[in-house]
Amino acid sequence: MRSRLASAAVTAVLLVAATGCSSDKEGSVGPSESAAVAPTPSVDVFEGPASRPALWPDGVSATLRAVERVPSEWGVDVADSDAIIRLTLEVSNASETPLPVDPSSKEMTLLYGPSRAEGKAVTSSRHDSPAEQKQKGLDLDGGTEIPAAGTATFVESRLVPVDQLDSLTVRIELPSVDGIREPFTLTQVEKLLTTVR
Repeated sequence: MRSRLASAAVTAVLLVAATGCSSDKEGSVGPSESAAVAPTPSVDVFEGPASRPALWPDGVSATLRAVERVPSEWGVDVADSDAIIRLTLEVSNASETPLPVDPSSKEMTLLYGPSRAEGKAVTSSRHDSPAEQKQKGLDLDGGTEIPAAGTATFVESRLVPVDQLDSLTVRIELPSVDGIREPFTLTQVEKLLTTVR
């Protein structure tokens, strides 16, 4: 009698364990039974070729108007192994709000090579006349704000090794009303490069 009770108890335990395992298995979802994946929301792409403007959702855009290799004499102590690259950027503000600009900030960063190393700063030579300064100046401050429905122009120059001129990129960092704006990277900048003599 005891052996029958013990056998019945063991059978009951095994049935409960088997039932628990089967219900757990049914409750789990395998790779083939997974629920439909929700579509990924569209993400703004903040990189594109320099032949097209950089665009932001709030209506601000930036266009590289010139990428120039200028004479080394326009800078101070420029090594023969380096080239001065002068960038001219036009920023359009199609929004209804002026964008403040910090005069100490850089709107553009010139990068070179596959690892996108940052170009070195260069000091502009001194020029006697305003006309000469306008022609040969290496930097131009675009003012303290980009007006609503208006434009501003910025000029910045950097040194790049001569043997890296075939791989140029520009990172654009512009102000925003809330102080935060995603940088935009312009690629294939070397295709816009011209030489000023």
